[in-house]
Amino acid sequence: MEVPGEFSFARCLACDQVYLRQRPADDELERYYPDHYVRTGMAPAWLRRWMRRRDMAPRAHLAASQPGRRLLDVGCSTGEFLELMRARGWTVAGVEPAAWAARAAAGRGLPVWPSTVAEAALPPSAFDVVTLWDVIEHLPSPRRDLEAVHRTLRPGGRLLATTPVLDGWEARLFGTRWPGWDPPRHLTVFTRATLQRVLEAAGFRVVAWSWISESYLITAMHVALVARERLPRPLAEVVWSLAHARPLRLAAAPLFRRLDRRAGGCWLTVVAARCDSAGGARSGREA
Repeated sequence: MEVPGEFSFARCLACDQVYLRQRPADDELERYYPDHYVRTGMAPAWLRRWMRRRDMAPRAHLAASQPGRRLLDVGCSTGEFLELMRARGWTVAGVEPAAWAARAAAGRGLPVWPSTVAEAALPPSAFDVVTLWDVIEHLPSPRRDLEAVHRTLRPGGRLLATTPVLDGWEARLFGTRWPGWDPPRHLTVFTRATLQRVLEAAGFRVVAWSWISESYLITAMHVALVARERLPRPLAEVVWSLAHARPLRLAAAPLFRRLDRRAGGCWLTVVAARCDSAGGARSGREA
């Protein structure tokens, strides 16, 4: 979703972390997340909901494969993922700072803290799994929030997170037009190394890396961005919808899965375990 203004990123010379320059104040961020932020193109509402639930299925499978039955979803939006996990028999809760989304999730009968994860009064050692799907790049202070996640996980509990990373092939190919930048909503953009570093600093040990999200969507968003720059708005929206069409995504999925595994995709998923102390040993397998 486009926003007015010009934004730029910088790289820390000490730790190599990439971050947004002149980021909005915390109390200004919510205006960049209007209630149509999660909508996808011109498809009917029922079809958008179906597509979102289909896209969440690999995430639900990964979460359900972890030990335990208590799950917290940080940045739960309107609660679709929590509903999927509740249907699988999990006890679920969410954290969502956007007021409109928190209300929608609560309207589904889901327990939700309408705040940031650092500000929520989360019970200690209460959850077996905490998920941050496409969230960590939005956090003003990733380490602070990850430390809050660490406290609410049981010892040995698992953190699951997805985020776009700069060392993926799409970021190298698309450059400044890479959709993973998404300023000013993305405040920090990680590489695999900088993501592992902040996780370890917050008390986690990386267990596995994988690509369970469709990298095709990054390419589709790039096509849409270029179309919006060069075509009249109505025609650009048609291109957007065609690029995101389910048949094309299904047809392209095998190619993009192979590209991810051979060249390293940018939509990375990490599984990390809570350690008893910060600075867990560097590890992690390809899943």
